[in-house]
Amino acid sequence: MSNDADKSQRGKNRVSTIGAARQIIQQHGVTKLWKGINLHLARDVIGGGVYFGVYESCKQALGSYYGDEMKNTPWAIPLAGAICGISSWVVVSLPLPSPLIFQYPA
Repeated sequence: MSNDADKSQRGKNRVSTIGAARQIIQQHGVTKLWKGINLHLARDVIGGGVYFGVYESCKQALGSYYGDEMKNTPWAIPLAGAICGISSWVVVSLPLPSPLIFQYPA
């Protein structure tokens, strides 16, 4: 029975994106729409720099391992992509706290 009650209450308190923006503006002002953007920007700039820097370095290192005649071997590009994705995630996600912590304090 409680499962049916849960299903009937689903979606009752949901607010659309525009509705949420209106609530934030009414309660806190327009500037709160961009709270936390500095942390998101720092994370994206650092993560993007690491991602593309590691990708190009790995791609060149893996391609030049066999000399110039085998530049960009079929396995070098996906392997470089895997390495750069992991390294970017490690550099950005582990040491930096989540911007959500600063956006929604307890």
